Amino acid sequence: MMIKIKSSEKGSAFFYIILAIALFATLAFTISRGMRGQQTTAMNARKAELAASDILSYTKKISHSVDKLRRNNCSENELSFSYDSDGDNNYQDSDDIYYNANAPADLSCHVFHPLGGNITFEKIPEIPVSELNSGDLRYNITGSLRPTLGDATRNELAIMIISNASNSTWTSPAHPNIQLICEKINSLLGHSFDTNGKNILTAGNHSTLSLPKFDGSYSGGQAIASTNYTACYSDIGQSNRLIFYHILLVR
Repeated sequence: MMIKIKSSEKGSAFFYIILAIALFATLAFTISRGMRGQQTTAMNARKAELAASDILSYTKKISHSVDKLRRNNCSENELSFSYDSDGDNNYQDSDDIYYNANAPADLSCHVFHPLGGNITFEKIPEIPVSELNSGDLRYNITGSLRPTLGDATRNELAIMIISNASNSTWTSPAHPNIQLICEKINSLLGHSFDTNGKNILTAGNHSTLSLPKFDGSYSGGQAIASTNYTACYSDIGQSNRLIFYHILLVR
């Protein structure tokens, strides 16, 4: 005897099948979106770590170049970081950024010239211009940083990355890329700082930023409470402005 299935029962079964398919599709989409989110976070962290590694490698390369020029009898005041910023193929004219009138005319004390250090002045990796001080895509080199190294009353020659204005809050930073790279830099250096749960040193409290580009002089001076030759720190007087520094020359 054949069992007849009522049309209402057929309709109910069809409805439950459609409902199950819809629920499965929703679940699959949610899982996929979550996995993509996790992948993106991991990729950002990895990208920041690679940028941090590149920054440390490059600044050490410049340190080696400065050491080489010093061994070749370049005085601390003769070192030049001019890189022909105006593109006129003249590395020793007053229009160039980092022009140093004390540097020898034969360019033997120019870090970024083949006759001197033979290094290219590279741009800062992976940090958007909106997060950098004065929109400067290149590193800042100054003779006005004063960490507590050697003679704490003397300024040191340093290469730096300076964020644009304040970093606002740590949980919603104005400069998230620099903040993440700063933490990665300090981690790679083996530092274990704790500023609101972030691996960033608090080392400055200045109402104004006074770190002029190096022109052969070591005037002024911005003191920071740090015994580290390399670190990334926060200046609370600048509303948590983030600053990376690497000492090129201890005087």
